[in-house]
Amino acid sequence: MQKKPRGKVRIIGGQWRGRLLAIPPVSAIRPTPDRVRETVFNWLQGLVAGAQVLDLYAGTGVLGLEALSRGAQHATFIEQNGVAARALNHQLGVFQAQDHAQVHIASVIEAGAFLAGSSFDIIFIDPPYDAGLLVETLTLLDTIGCLAPGVLIYVEQRRKAQESLPEGFSIYKHRTYGAVDYMLLQREGAE
Repeated sequence: MQKKPRGKVRIIGGQWRGRLLAIPPVSAIRPTPDRVRETVFNWLQGLVAGAQVLDLYAGTGVLGLEALSRGAQHATFIEQNGVAARALNHQLGVFQAQDHAQVHIASVIEAGAFLAGSSFDIIFIDPPYDAGLLVETLTLLDTIGCLAPGVLIYVEQRRKAQESLPEGFSIYKHRTYGAVDYMLLQREGAE
């Protein structure tokens, strides 16, 4: 098995399988590990193809890019760091995926204005661990009404974080990997 170069993360499935993404020189970026992504996309198997995907706190964009690689129809990326957002735009160009994606340089709160009216089937939320943004982000998404019926929301946070979920959300699947809890959430009452 070939070791991946330092400073890179790889796409693990779909049409871009094995392709490497450079990790931009931004200290807050910590891409979701291969092993975690493999589990998450096994959970989402059969649901990604044709999906509208939202990748919040995108960083490298590896979660949204992984979804596009596996057949998602469109991915919207929100990343407030300009260096990371430009690197993600560059990567979309390398993959010739600009027609299937949009990158917004904005905080998630600022992005609420242009997410209104959209409807997402799969949402990836991987905020900075100690920022306490999970509840605020879920509440914002619910308030602006961009959650498609049956939406599944991937969340990654520091293990045993004390944030509780806002009303209307429940844990569908949950795992721990090292110091990270990761889970799929669903809207209560969703089919």
